[in-house]
Amino acid sequence: MKKRVIFFVTILCFGIMIGCKEKNQPKKKSIQPFCGEWNCEKTPLEHKNLYSGYLRLVVKKNGNFIMYDVEAGNPGIEGKMVINSKKELTLKCKNSEDFDPPVGWGKMHKTQKIKYQFIRKNKKKKLRLTYGKGKGKTTLVFYKK
Repeated sequence: MKKRVIFFVTILCFGIMIGCKEKNQPKKKSIQPFCGEWNCEKTPLEHKNLYSGYLRLVVKKNGNFIMYDVEAGNPGIEGKMVINSKKELTLKCKNSEDFDPPVGWGKMHKTQKIKYQFIRKNKKKKLRLTYGKGKGKTTLVFYKK
């Protein structure tokens, strides 16, 4: 009888320890809201004189992404998207000769933190990606294709 009680208590303690460990784990941010094909609006928010309507962003479930020139078919940037927080992500671009950041993001590094925001306007979901700060920032606005 003692062996059964000790065995039961051991199993119970083990279960409690596992449950506590899982609760303390930080939640992994989901890539799901980013997944799919996105087209860019004609101009960045801050620079109405720049044209960005040629951009398409494609994000896959595994976090791989590509942002390219849909009008000319030229490559732009591609790699892995990692969600850091509710407002920030990191683009880890491949080391490639074709590395060509989008308009307004000219000084972008191959590993670059980007601010993001999802908004709903007229039942359309939009994604804002902002590179830079202050007067040097450029926000590209994408909508689901």
